[in-house]
Amino acid sequence: MPTPWSERRRVLERAAREAPRGVRWALTLAWMGVIFLLSAQPHLPQAPEPWLDTLLKKTAHALEYAILAALARWALQAEPVRRPGLLGWLLAVLYAITDEVHQSVVPGRHPSGWDVLIDSAGAWLGAGGWPMRHALRGREATRW
Repeated sequence: MPTPWSERRRVLERAAREAPRGVRWALTLAWMGVIFLLSAQPHLPQAPEPWLDTLLKKTAHALEYAILAALARWALQAEPVRRPGLLGWLLAVLYAITDEVHQSVVPGRHPSGWDVLIDSAGAWLGAGGWPMRHALRGREATRW
């Protein structure tokens, strides 16, 4: 007998599989807009301790690009492409690079290569990086 939670999960999974291409791309582009708006802020709130501030901001970087890569992968799964996860990861990494360029012209902000690396790592996880590890070795774990 299915539980209410398993039934809800099944409904959500079906809705995600059947979502129209336009909705998938609209959500991906909207998230890119959120990232752009956050990067346009000259001053972000700071934690009281410098180590905590760094930890929170770098974690936020990884998380926002994990979400972007997951959305991009989801959008690309509705397209006739061979490796939507890899392409979603590449899209997120390219956007991370342009985001750092954008920050170079925002007063109070500065570009950082470390941030691109952190963003790339988060994107790798969001795009399905663990299965990708197998796919890149020639084993098919999922349609990465």
